[in-house]
Amino acid sequence: MVQIIAHRGDLESGPENTLSAFVGAYQLGIRLLETDAHLSRDGKVLAFHDDVLDRVSDRRGKLSELSYHEILQARIGERERVPLMEEVLEACPEATLNIDAKSDAVVQPLIELIQRTGSQHRVCLASFSSRRLRQMRAQLPNARSSMGQAEVFRTWLAAKRLSTDHCAATWVQIPPKQWGIPIVSKSFVDYQHQRGREVHVWTINEAAQLPALIEMGVDGVMTDYPRRMLAALSELNLAQKPSP
Repeated sequence: MVQIIAHRGDLESGPENTLSAFVGAYQLGIRLLETDAHLSRDGKVLAFHDDVLDRVSDRRGKLSELSYHEILQARIGERERVPLMEEVLEACPEATLNIDAKSDAVVQPLIELIQRTGSQHRVCLASFSSRRLRQMRAQLPNARSSMGQAEVFRTWLAAKRLSTDHCAATWVQIPPKQWGIPIVSKSFVDYQHQRGREVHVWTINEAAQLPALIEMGVDGVMTDYPRRMLAALSELNLAQKPSP
């Protein structure tokens, strides 16, 4: 069985990283939602990918230079606004949030939000920055965490017996290829399973990609289109893996 992970929500239900997208995925039965964290000028933790509003909204400006009130004026699509991370947690109460900390500034406020809401059991901490990961893991020891880029490289070498592997991550979340090299293979997945880790592959948007990944034994597939992937699982007579 494989779990479908909604990458920034369900893009058929709403624009990326909006409440409509997250709730749409949740209503499909998706219980693992991927999102990103940024901080407003006045310290609000936002579920948003870019560090600027420009690409997806009708406003411009850096999130870190705008107050939450100013950010609320932006519209994504026709009517969506930038949600607070806490709103996403509340709107999808049985979901686990896979949160990528996108800046140094957001790390401590994100930690405090997770502690205040008692959400350690409902999050997976992620970042491309090793420093951010260390800070989050140290203060949220009971939360799951994903590997950073340096850790992925080391564990890939370790799977080939070319390095040691002492990573604290519980999940390995990787693209099919990195550094121009295919890194997802059955032997790599088996190696991670031997160490008690799950392997999630991103970003998979074509149903034709699923059978090979399932054959390798991956635990999760991160996609912009969870409805499409659920239909593909059904056609393969496979159920979605239960939520973590």
